[in-house]
Amino acid sequence: MTGPLFHVSQALYRPGDQVLPGNWGRLVLGQGPVHPFFYRECLWEYIRAQEFAYRLTRMEAAYVFEDASFAAEWAALDQPHGYVYLVSLPPDARTDRLDMSWVTFAKQYHSFEGAQLTIRSYWRGDMRDPRQVEILTGSPLTIVQRLTPILENGAE
Repeated sequence: MTGPLFHVSQALYRPGDQVLPGNWGRLVLGQGPVHPFFYRECLWEYIRAQEFAYRLTRMEAAYVFEDASFAAEWAALDQPHGYVYLVSLPPDARTDRLDMSWVTFAKQYHSFEGAQLTIRSYWRGDMRDPRQVEILTGSPLTIVQRLTPILENGAE
């Protein structure tokens, strides 16, 4: 991978800390059907396993972004608060480069067929919005630097 990579997390990390793959999957599967995205991820994983088995599963991957400004926007949506980190991957890390805008785009459909077409576009690697590229990896991420300041009493 060339260029900087960014990870968003609610956890506070220090340089050198490792982020293990599968955090999202542990959260979703740990809560099961009560998790708000359990059934969405179930459908995405079903289509991946049936038609795109060569892709990494979202449930066992770590996520990084290529675009720092998009990572910051994503962190702002993360509640209670997401932090943006500059991270590195091992040189031999297996990765899948996908456009996560398909995840949001799928919400416009009111049919199973439309949703499935969108999910297939994601897994094929079709690009809609290059800012929203997410890279899935089965390798640990190494924290290089926290980019989001910790605010105390409304100030840095």
